[in-house]
Amino acid sequence: MDPGAIHAIAGDQTSRIWLACEGMQHTGSITARSVANVVAAAHSTKSMIDRSVAVAVADERTVEASLGLASAWAARAFGTRAVLFVSPSVSVSYRTRAEQFGACIFACDNAASVYDDRARYDRLDAAQALDYREDPMYAAGASTVITDICAVLASVDTVVVPVGTDSSLAGIATAAADGGMRIVGVEAMDMALLHSAIDAGEPVTLSGPHTSGPPSRLPTLVWDAIGRAPVDSLLVTPGEIVAARQRLWDEWKLLVSEAGATGFAAIASGAIKPLPGETVVVVLTDANTPTGLATASGREG
Repeated sequence: MDPGAIHAIAGDQTSRIWLACEGMQHTGSITARSVANVVAAAHSTKSMIDRSVAVAVADERTVEASLGLASAWAARAFGTRAVLFVSPSVSVSYRTRAEQFGACIFACDNAASVYDDRARYDRLDAAQALDYREDPMYAAGASTVITDICAVLASVDTVVVPVGTDSSLAGIATAAADGGMRIVGVEAMDMALLHSAIDAGEPVTLSGPHTSGPPSRLPTLVWDAIGRAPVDSLLVTPGEIVAARQRLWDEWKLLVSEAGATGFAAIASGAIKPLPGETVVVVLTDANTPTGLATASGREG
C-alpha cells in the first residue's frame, strides 16, 4: 500500500511505514508460506506418496487454526489431502472453509482429545509430520516474506514482526539479517516467549491466555537463529493490541487478528518511533479473525 497513507504515525515526514499484508496470502495467513515449503520439500523427495497431512486444531484463536487451513490448501496443491482433528469449540464456518480447501474433518470429543486422535491417526496412516516449531523447512518458508518485501522496496531499514509460538521468526530474522535489516520482534506482555528467553538466557515455559495445548516456550530453532541474527524484543499490552487492530480496521479497512496486529501495536502505541528517513515494514501476519471484529472482546493467541 502507499506508505504516504500512514507515515504520519511516525511523526516525521521523511520516514516511511509500509504494511506487509500477509492476510492476502492463500488461507489468509503467513503460515501458508511455511506449510507450502514443508509440503513441497516432502513432495520433491516423494515422501508424501499415499500420505496425508494431519493437524490438530483445539482452539481457533491459535496458530493451529492457521496451520490447519494452510495444510488443507498446500496438500491439495500437491495432490494429497489434509486431515483436521477439531475440538467442539471450532466453528462451523472454520470447518466449512477447511473443507472447501479439500480437508477431511474429524470432530473430536474435547480439546485435549484432538492431540490424542491425531497421534493415533499418525501411527495408522504414517501421516506427513508438520512440526511448526522446530522444522527448518517451515522457518525457511516464512523467510520468503523478506524476499517479497525486497522485490517491492529497494531499501528497508527495519522489519517489525509479531513473535508467535511457531518457528517463522527464525526464517524471517535470518533473511532480514542477510539483507542488512534490523528485525524487531513484538509480543504481548502476557505471552512474552522471546522476551522471557532473552532475560533468562534460554527458552522458558510459559502459560498464556489461550493454551489449550501444552504450555508454550520459544522454539529452539528460533533461539538458535537469534543468536546468529539478533532480534530486538519489544512488549505491548493486550489493550494496545486491541486498539491497533481496531485502528487498522477503522482507518484502512484492514481486517487482521489480534496476533497479526501485534507488530503494528508497537508502531501505533509509540513503542517504536522511526528515525528520520527510516523505512519500516510492519508484517501483518494474518487475517484469520471473525468478520464481526467485536472490538475489544475476546483475545486471540
